[in-house]
Amino acid sequence: MPWLWITPYILPDPGVLDPEARFRSPSVGLIHHISEDIVVKLNFQYLIPHEPFDQDEAIFRRDSGLRSFIGLRDEARFYNILNQHPHPHIVRSLHYEPGKGLFLKRAEKTLVSASTNADKPARFQWVRELLSALSWIESLGYIHGDIAVRNLLVDRAGRLQLCDFDQVRSLDEPAIEIVKESEHRALATCIHFILTGIDPTDHSISAIANERRLKSGSVRIEPAAALVHSIIDAGWLGHSITRTFAQVEAAVISSLGPSNAMVTFDSQDSGVLEMQTACKLWAMKAKIDTRWQEELKYRMTWKALGLDAEEGL
Repeated sequence: MPWLWITPYILPDPGVLDPEARFRSPSVGLIHHISEDIVVKLNFQYLIPHEPFDQDEAIFRRDSGLRSFIGLRDEARFYNILNQHPHPHIVRSLHYEPGKGLFLKRAEKTLVSASTNADKPARFQWVRELLSALSWIESLGYIHGDIAVRNLLVDRAGRLQLCDFDQVRSLDEPAIEIVKESEHRALATCIHFILTGIDPTDHSISAIANERRLKSGSVRIEPAAALVHSIIDAGWLGHSITRTFAQVEAAVISSLGPSNAMVTFDSQDSGVLEMQTACKLWAMKAKIDTRWQEELKYRMTWKALGLDAEEGL
């Protein structure tokens, strides 16, 4: 049977949706473009069927909807910290509607599309900007938790913007060293892609199998990344785990040279207040889908079917 997922709002222009979202289940939220300046990362959930269903499939759908509630709530909490300590290379949060969506300042394009015709100075600068953002997050006592090319955007000024904080982790958490090793490996992959345009990930195998490939030292580092060969190699092999991101940033600047860009950043950002007001107005006027269930009711509905969520979800 087909499983249909919905968002809290009946969207006025479905054509604005990310086209990929029509063909895959969103992981935590669905991006909807509100204007040239604003996007909203919407919660989603699966409609609970009124006909017989496969239990394993149902559990997956239940957990996906619950992770959307949890993930966006966690992301909004971390953005509260970032809003007190903003950074020019981290996407700006504008407003949060609990259980419905997180409003964000819109970037111009993905890094993948921006890098198609990018020259070497731009690529070098993006690497510096990525490390600057990660070092900043680290200075606040956290790590991103999901460093990946898909979470890198570029704004209208051509500056890299780091996004997607639903898996952020505190550096004080138990076993954080395991996460840090994975993050350094993912960072090395991002640096390689930015400089070469080549993603070393083998998408035909699992994430665990890809980690093993990178750890083995058998993956070729392309010549365009030669200046940071040792940094990428250390990340892939797991040798960077004793380094902070600030130390990796210093090593990158030593290899690529310092930035020539004069980045000005107004932490108050005069346009933010207007965008925040626009977000609140949009949320007030948007029509709620009557099929949408708030988190507690969603949980209770699944429980009534004998599929109560496991602890932690």
